[in-house]
Amino acid sequence: MRLILKEDVANLGRAGEIVTVKDGYGRNYLIPNQLAIPANEGNLKQIDHARRLVDTHRKRVAASSAALKEAIEAVTVEIAKLVGEEDKLYGSVTNSEIADFLADKGVTIDRRLIVLDEPIKTLGEHEVKVKLKESEPATIKVKVVAQEG
Repeated sequence: MRLILKEDVANLGRAGEIVTVKDGYGRNYLIPNQLAIPANEGNLKQIDHARRLVDTHRKRVAASSAALKEAIEAVTVEIAKLVGEEDKLYGSVTNSEIADFLADKGVTIDRRLIVLDEPIKTLGEHEVKVKLKESEPATIKVKVVAQEG
């Protein structure tokens, strides 16, 4: 079955592409979830217009991702935590705490986009990745300091 993708589908293709899939996958998943439309003659005529719209949208998203990346990388996150023996933290620094700090600085991002390879449980500077659409991941410097008191 030949379909035109309306949205990006992981491991299949990007929006606007014509793909060939098994009939069941197309009929039971892609078309009902409005991820694709049949590649018939009428829809093929509309594909050029749709591609132009998708390209324009992608350019806007790429520009906003680049601006967001600059804003994220300009901020150094500093989080104070209670410290025990050998400078080990009670608990760990979470992606929610990082997102809240960034929001206080005027950079709003979803906490699920912040990727912690492993929990931050020590003092010092750590680099954390932030997934962005249509752009390289941004890197945040997270500085964990001992809480006073």
